[in-house]
Amino acid sequence: MDKDQIERIKFNIREFDQFLGPYPLVPQDKESVNVYHRWLALTSKIDKKVIKKILPQNGRLSAINSISHFSEIKDENKTEEGKENIVNENNKDETNDNNNNNMDVTMTNTENIDNDNNNNDNDTHDTNNNTKYNDIPKDQEKYRLNFTLIDLKKSYPLNATTEEITKYSIDKSYLLKKIIENDYKGDLNLFLGEFQLSYIIFLIGQVYDGFEQWKTMIILMLQCEEALSVYGETLFKDFLVILNDQLKDFPHDFFYDILSGSNFLRSSLKIFYRIIQKADGCYPELQEQLNKLLEHLSKTFKWNLEEEFHETNRLNANIMKEKLNDCLKESSNNPNHLTANELNKNNQLLKLMEELGIEDEEDLPVIVDYDE
Repeated sequence: MDKDQIERIKFNIREFDQFLGPYPLVPQDKESVNVYHRWLALTSKIDKKVIKKILPQNGRLSAINSISHFSEIKDENKTEEGKENIVNENNKDETNDNNNNNMDVTMTNTENIDNDNNNNDNDTHDTNNNTKYNDIPKDQEKYRLNFTLIDLKKSYPLNATTEEITKYSIDKSYLLKKIIENDYKGDLNLFLGEFQLSYIIFLIGQVYDGFEQWKTMIILMLQCEEALSVYGETLFKDFLVILNDQLKDFPHDFFYDILSGSNFLRSSLKIFYRIIQKADGCYPELQEQLNKLLEHLSKTFKWNLEEEFHETNRLNANIMKEKLNDCLKESSNNPNHLTANELNKNNQLLKLMEELGIEDEEDLPVIVDYDE
């Protein structure tokens, strides 16, 4: 622009006022934090690298057109459901035909030909349905969201042993380390930035695939134990701070409907709480952030996860005591009588420990009596 244009705009700057709305830079009503600072907290890790990695080239979101690998999974499921429905309808047609022909012992060649023609018609119907489910607009690709692929069902190494498959199917640490190294090139802020952007894409962009990625990343993080020794006071601590900020900003009714239904957050937090309790004070800053998160959930959504965790332990302890007494009664009839301490090392009791999720001998109810 030339100098004259700049001066003209400066002179008429107040003409824009009639088209502007007030921006709440101060807390509204009973809010303790203003909107601007809440937004900063929700986007603290989102930078140009995160935007470039996740959003399409045109930088646009569309509640209707935006797609990702989650959309493709849904389309595949729809196609399979469509095939199932068609097969069921074909089976119904065949059953009806058989019922109608029960009175006739033989069928003429003409009838067989008619049935073949009917089956061909159904095959054509099947093809049309598949085309319908896979009919995606060609220009939709420009709205693709490039979320990092996180396959929670394959969280163990290639060619893993049986023990490794069992271990890393429960503890997602191997998968987390692999993703951070390969997909984020060791950049923890890039990981956290995608977590924040997924939330924004869902809550503000109204794109449900954002929720799917947000949910997947929560499950991944809250089911890691081994990775705490590497990222405990860095990635995990920052993750809990961000999650707490996000849950504070979630519409309460909506939060209840969408999260309480599947209950993934509740169950994942109980798992993580058990992991932190087992660490026994090794990560004080992480423990502090977890306590803040649990306190918020308790006040806002009436989730008392700590009490639920201890109640589960009490129930497990009572079950263990009953089974332990049965084991002791059985062993008392044998010449080689086993004491309770010896029984702790017995394979039968170790199997019971595994069934109830009790990993350490010091957690056995033989030592800690919850009824006292």
